[in-house]
Amino acid sequence: MRRAYRLLLVDDDEENRAPVADYLRLFGYEVRERPDGLSALEAAHEETPDAVLLDVQMPGLDGFEVLSRMRGDPALELVPVLLMTSLGRTNLKVKGLDLGADDYLVKPVDLAELVARVRRALKRSARYARLSGKAAGDLSKISLPELLQTLEIGRKNARVVLVDLEAEILLDQGRLTEARWCGFSGQDALSRICLVESGSFSIDFDPAPGCAAAEPLNLMKALIGGAVQLDEICAILEPTPGRDALLEVNGDLGGFPEIAALGAPRFATALEWVAAMPGELIANARTVVSACKTGTLRCAARKDD
Repeated sequence: MRRAYRLLLVDDDEENRAPVADYLRLFGYEVRERPDGLSALEAAHEETPDAVLLDVQMPGLDGFEVLSRMRGDPALELVPVLLMTSLGRTNLKVKGLDLGADDYLVKPVDLAELVARVRRALKRSARYARLSGKAAGDLSKISLPELLQTLEIGRKNARVVLVDLEAEILLDQGRLTEARWCGFSGQDALSRICLVESGSFSIDFDPAPGCAAAEPLNLMKALIGGAVQLDEICAILEPTPGRDALLEVNGDLGGFPEIAALGAPRFATALEWVAAMPGELIANARTVVSACKTGTLRCAARKDD
């Protein structure tokens, strides 16, 4: 799966940095940590972050100098920067804002407030500008995680339809409220959709009110669970039949009730069959392999043929 929004967290104090990074990861952000200004600039040039959280008081290059260099660098000048410091003096805040900081937070930072300010800063990021107005597209160019995070950051009301999968995800002011696919709903459906995300999507930004899932949907839970399971499932599916092999029924399904329960085959690849079958995903992968070995399922072609 492609990456979600990328944050660069710069603080020389690991005891301060680690809990902030962990908290931000709970909200689905990819967080890279650096302990000093020089390594932060190097990391930003290696892979441009969507926003930077920058401590002011650091040995070597302090936060003000790092910010000044970023604003003078065409590759980084538009990246949102949130300064963090234990010094709450007004003159320092003015200096940071004059240098081009997007926000200024005084430590100790309230973590819930920090997330809200990060979301606000991300609305000024290049990626948000590129994605926020999209009403249709292809998941080969825009990943589902970054699409959903963009809608979440913008507090959008939206109905996202994955056209090829015939799946839908509902958001109410940016909150994930429901997901539906292949008879699954809620968190279970969201996890399975994230596992097999593919094809085209469309977005209705003014959807009719829909029923919410019994409990709030957690995108980060779906992403982490999907990434861990994807590796194990692919290891089971390789070399036969392979995750992208197109499968078709070629025999009696009496010995495979999980596959028979799907009815007419609608899910082309082996990975999509695994996600669509009722039951635990790892067990489903083993069932697909067994069905292929007995000839009940046949590999018709590769998805990229």
